[in-house]
Amino acid sequence: MSDLVRRTVEAGRMVIWEEVARDGAQAETLLSGAQRVQIARGTGEIFGAHGPDHVVFAAGYPSICKEEFEAVRQVVAEVDNVQVATHGRVTQGDIDLGIQALQGARHGRVTYAIPSSDRHAGWFMHVPKEEALQRGVEMARYAVDKANGLAVDVALGSAPRVEPGFLAEMVVRLSEEGISICKICDSTGELFPLEATRLFQGVMAALPPELRGRVVVGAHLHNDFGFGLANNLEAARLGVRVLSTSWLGLGERAGLAPTEQVIFALSQMGDSSDPLQAEAAQEVPGRAARLGIAGPIWFSEPDLTRLVPVARMVAEFTGVQIRGTEPVVGTHMNHVATGAYFNNPVAFKPFDPQVLLGVPPKLLLSHLANHSIVEAVAASLGYTLTREQCAQALAWVKTTAYNQGRSLVSHDAFLEYLAVQATAKEM
Repeated sequence: MSDLVRRTVEAGRMVIWEEVARDGAQAETLLSGAQRVQIARGTGEIFGAHGPDHVVFAAGYPSICKEEFEAVRQVVAEVDNVQVATHGRVTQGDIDLGIQALQGARHGRVTYAIPSSDRHAGWFMHVPKEEALQRGVEMARYAVDKANGLAVDVALGSAPRVEPGFLAEMVVRLSEEGISICKICDSTGELFPLEATRLFQGVMAALPPELRGRVVVGAHLHNDFGFGLANNLEAARLGVRVLSTSWLGLGERAGLAPTEQVIFALSQMGDSSDPLQAEAAQEVPGRAARLGIAGPIWFSEPDLTRLVPVARMVAEFTGVQIRGTEPVVGTHMNHVATGAYFNNPVAFKPFDPQVLLGVPPKLLLSHLANHSIVEAVAASLGYTLTREQCAQALAWVKTTAYNQGRSLVSHDAFLEYLAVQATAKEM
């Protein structure tokens, strides 16, 4: 079985390691097998025919219980447009269960975690970090031998709490045993962007020059200080091409960088046909200038119009509410309630949500409305207003908003107002 992830990385392209069904479970969510199937397929469809090249879907943790094992099996049986990964501990039992769960997978990956710091190694394995590494190497030999062609990957936990040189040693020794991807994990989410830069620079610099093109380093960065997206972009700038993310940012504690934000940030940054960006081309530089990443990073650009539907599907399945102000997929995306925003969108929007995300504009009536918005909403309801009528309607909207103690005035209430005014005029 060929390792598509390595092929993607060696071509300089990005891989999204989607964690909503695995790390996301620690955000007090539980996805059924059928729900995982839909999310996995939806994520792969963003990249079309290149779904298996660009997406690893962490289907679950088979050793949790038989129900979890069966949920993973359902993803394996029904999804073929992404890579499917299992996760487990650095034990033969977990590795065996991962291999069993992946039987028949078109694109399967077995993953296990090794604590890299003394604190985590002592807590999880009751040994110092050097002995944890040795056990991890032994499990690599075992897993690669038993995997029957499946790719085997490793997550190196608590990476910020150990010297980059030791992490590089872990990466080298594990890669020599046949491990495909070594993910550097900020398990505690403690890194600030400058620290993330130093960490990945340190690991890359400590790798033997002759091995730098032969080992694959990934990133798994938690979001406890809110720097998950920034840290991932820094890792990508430094050459990391496997990024762990989760839809809506779901994961342990503050979660991971949201999948929708990472894909969007890495795509269409000033390089699109968006007319707003085209008009402001000199002010909106391309990906290389903004992110420090030159050259193509996808085999074909992702379909960003699929981000919002998948995010809303995840919200429905998990019961997690999407905030109105959430970047990329927020429920207020492309809402128009102020006059300046309505009259001069280029001056107040970095991109056109309808062009890039498929989200059409929605005109709202509020205490911030102006004559143009009131006139446009009235026209959408079948009424043409004179200048005087528009001024009166605008005053009514603002007064109504303050009287009700809420910003938005419903279109139904406005329609009723317009009907009453039209009737009074006829009389």
